[in-house]
Amino acid sequence: MFNAVAKICYERKNLISMMKNAATKNQSNTMLAIVLGAAIFAEMGLSGVFERIVLAIQNPLPLSSVFNYNTNASTKAYTQKPAMQKFENKYAILALGEGVKNNNCLKQGFEFLKKKGFTIIALAPAGEVFPFKTIAINKKSFYSSFEAMNSKATDKDLFFFAFFGHGMLYKPIDLHLVHLSKGDDLDLGHFLASVAGNKAKEKVFLFTSCFSGGFAEALGKENTAISLSTPDKIAFETRMCKTFGENLFDGLENYSSVGAAFDYATAMDSNGLEGSGLLSKMAGAQNTPELISHINPYSLQF
Repeated sequence: MFNAVAKICYERKNLISMMKNAATKNQSNTMLAIVLGAAIFAEMGLSGVFERIVLAIQNPLPLSSVFNYNTNASTKAYTQKPAMQKFENKYAILALGEGVKNNNCLKQGFEFLKKKGFTIIALAPAGEVFPFKTIAINKKSFYSSFEAMNSKATDKDLFFFAFFGHGMLYKPIDLHLVHLSKGDDLDLGHFLASVAGNKAKEKVFLFTSCFSGGFAEALGKENTAISLSTPDKIAFETRMCKTFGENLFDGLENYSSVGAAFDYATAMDSNGLEGSGLLSKMAGAQNTPELISHINPYSLQF
C-alpha cells in the first residue's frame, strides 16, 4: 500500500517514510487520507494542491489551507478541473548557455517538444555536438531566433522558451542577466524587448539559472513563467542528480499540465533523493522554484 500510494503521488519517495513515521504515532489513517487525497486531486487535474498537502503531512494545518495554490503572490482556490487551452501551432526556443556541465536538459527538451509537434530553434555553445541541429549561442543568434519565431506566432498559437545556464544579479541596481557565451550577457530589459513582438496566445518561459526569479516575476504578469530561484537567490544543480529542467520535462511528459509538471519538478528537487535538495544545502545554496502565471497554470498543456 505504501509503495502504491507513493507512486500515485508523483513518485515522491519520502512520502513512504512520512507515512511509516505517522503510523508509529497512530496517525496512519489521517496521513493515508491526505496522501490519497493528493492522488485524487492530481487525477482531476488539480495538482496545485499537492505541495499544500505535503506541507499538511509535514506540519498539520487546517484543512481549509490545504486546497489553495499560491500563484503570483495571490492565493487562488481551484475547486474544479479547468478547461484546457487549445492551440493551432506550437513554437519553441531552447537555449543552453556557456559553462553548463549537464546539457541533458537541451537534449530531453528537444526530444519531448519534437514529439509534441513544436517547431524548435535550439541554441547551444559553439563546439558542443547534439543529435539535432543547433545554432551557436550569442546575442546575435538569440535576437535572430526571436525574430524568426515572432514572425510566425499568432494569437492562436503556443510559444515556449527555456534557458539552461548561468544567471547574475548586479547590485545595487538589481540588474538581472543571463550568460549566453563569452562576452555575451543578456539583461532583462533586452529580453523583454525581444518577447514583446511575440503575438502567441500563450507564452511559457523556463529559466534554471541563479537569480532567475527576476525574469519570471517580470514575465509572469502577462505570461506563464517558471524559475529555479527567486530574484535574489542563487540556484544549485549537479550532475549527480536529475536537474530541475529534466524533472520538469518528465512532469510535462507524464502529467496533465504545466502546473502539474511544476509541482512534480519542485517535489523531486526539494526531497534530496532525485533532486538536489540535500546537496544544495551542503553547497550553501537553496533552490527556490517559482511558478508565476496570469492564468490558471493547470489549464496549460503542451
